Amino acid sequence: MKDKKKKKRETRGFPIDPEKLLKYIGQTGLPLETVANRMDVDRSTIYHLQNGQNASPEVLKNISLFLGVPLEELLLNKRDGVKVKKKIMERHISTAEKEEVEALWTVLFPFHKKETSWR
Repeated sequence: MKDKKKKKRETRGFPIDPEKLLKYIGQTGLPLETVANRMDVDRSTIYHLQNGQNASPEVLKNISLFLGVPLEELLLNKRDGVKVKKKIMERHISTAEKEEVEALWTVLFPFHKKETSWR
């Protein structure tokens, strides 16, 4: 049973390109502690990502936003970009308030009209 849990834990998240991550972090010219704080992740998270650990969608989002780099640029498999974005959106929508959902609906489906009645 422990083997199954361990195996599942290894496959969570999405594999990133550690070389690109280090390159982009280096371009900031900031100390790693500062970069981690601004990304809203632990310094140890960056260390683990540099060593090949997979990144969760939320961590990828934070890194991408701070570095100003598209998610796909950080991933080993560029096609995972859509999956990452979908997971981020699903999580955001599942916790969104009514007004946020209505605003997203308006943006995604601008020609949708509210039906007042079938009568």
